[in-house]
Amino acid sequence: MDCNKNESISAPLDRNQRWRETATILSKTRYMEFRNPYVSIAQQEEERGVFLEDAARARRGNWRESTFAASEQTPLDLEIGVGNGEFLAHHSALHPERCVLGIERKFKPLVQSLKRLQRAELENAAVLRYQADHLEDIFAPGELNNIYLFFPDPWPKTKHHKNRLVNDKFFKSTFTLQRPDSRFEIKTDNDEYFEWILQYAKNSQYEIEAQTTDLHQSAFNMANFMTQFERLWTEKGLKTKYLCLRKINS
Repeated sequence: MDCNKNESISAPLDRNQRWRETATILSKTRYMEFRNPYVSIAQQEEERGVFLEDAARARRGNWRESTFAASEQTPLDLEIGVGNGEFLAHHSALHPERCVLGIERKFKPLVQSLKRLQRAELENAAVLRYQADHLEDIFAPGELNNIYLFFPDPWPKTKHHKNRLVNDKFFKSTFTLQRPDSRFEIKTDNDEYFEWILQYAKNSQYEIEAQTTDLHQSAFNMANFMTQFERLWTEKGLKTKYLCLRKINS
């Protein structure tokens, strides 16, 4: 594997076009207060622990200082797809020395995660709403440390594979956004999607540090935090696949 190739993400001139594409997708659910009460809750809590699209873009390159009053040396981790915020709260509580962000598109898990953080009085964590396939819109190169992607939608039908989050472009983007020696941890219970992710990982600039097709029966399980969602499907007999990537070069 060539870990020294240096392929950049889309040029800044393309960013306005990406913003318009993202805005079109997000706006489909943004103003549904009557059908989705979580929209208005998120709007009321904006910039008090939750950041919607415009606020997220405005913090690009300055998340540590503007959101957490932290130094540039403070680690900044990202969870992609927060669910109900169980892992986000756990990770934030376990590592008070790190800043932690969770990104989510849907309003209900966004608000549920925010409330979980507020109940635990975790001031080193926040949530934001954005499309996860446009991370470069809201984070500058080298702004992130560890990234966590747990149980992303596998889009199992072949005609829907184009909707899968993980692809060459996604890994190029995350690699650029992470600082050297950062980790990217991924979990899924879908066999075919795990092989898909693994192939793209092998073709990326990341180094594969660990992998297993049965996390709970492996040595890596000692450090694993099992959420309610993971526990539910494990009890139904599904095995959790795990992949840990590391960014070696700068």
